[in-house]
Amino acid sequence: MTQRQVARSDAEYPHRLDGIDGMPDTLWVHGAASLNPDRTVAIVGARSPFHLAAEVARAIGRVAAKLGYTIVSGYATGIDTAGHWGAADEDAPTIAVLGSGIRQKEPLKPALDRYILSKGVFVSEVPDPNARRATQHLLDRNRITAALADVVIVVETEPAGGAAATARFAREHERKVYAVVWDGHEEYEDSRRRGSDDLVVQGIARPLHVLDDRKKYARADLEAHLRRALLCES
Repeated sequence: MTQRQVARSDAEYPHRLDGIDGMPDTLWVHGAASLNPDRTVAIVGARSPFHLAAEVARAIGRVAAKLGYTIVSGYATGIDTAGHWGAADEDAPTIAVLGSGIRQKEPLKPALDRYILSKGVFVSEVPDPNARRATQHLLDRNRITAALADVVIVVETEPAGGAAATARFAREHERKVYAVVWDGHEEYEDSRRRGSDDLVVQGIARPLHVLDDRKKYARADLEAHLRRALLCES
């Protein structure tokens, strides 16, 4: 599908952006997936996660896709990319929000690009299609990512990281927010991962547990906790 503009007056414009100050009047999109899916979850986090965090992000993407959610993320290296790949594992749609022009997908990820163009959609609010990433574009991307989501899951973040900002914006606009709890894991001692704990302590996010009683990653536990979070199961 060709690149195109979607104006606020168009039926295709994401209804989740309505009523939120600062949302763009026009979006530039590339791909065929709906901008108004029934259920959406944003998976966000650090660009340089430790290996288990990336594995968990991809697993969250897979489980959420199986539950009928469209995965939203910011296309950055690391957690964002893992979330998109989780959708791809289930042949499910994913929405990639860019912090650049619609033609300037950075950094290049050829296999993921092809998947998103066939099963998902790229979104940008930057008018210049060839614009490179810039700080303001990335901040705007974070807000759009949060606004497009019914639920935001932070997998790993620095206290002042972009994922933490996405979570705060989501909470301000009455989205459900979860943060993966890593405390106690043998590889946890890194300040880059403390942001998730901060979000829980501050009441911005609810904890999403992925470790068992031995502080080891438990895939079955993750799926059970995620089902409860997304489907409100007891």
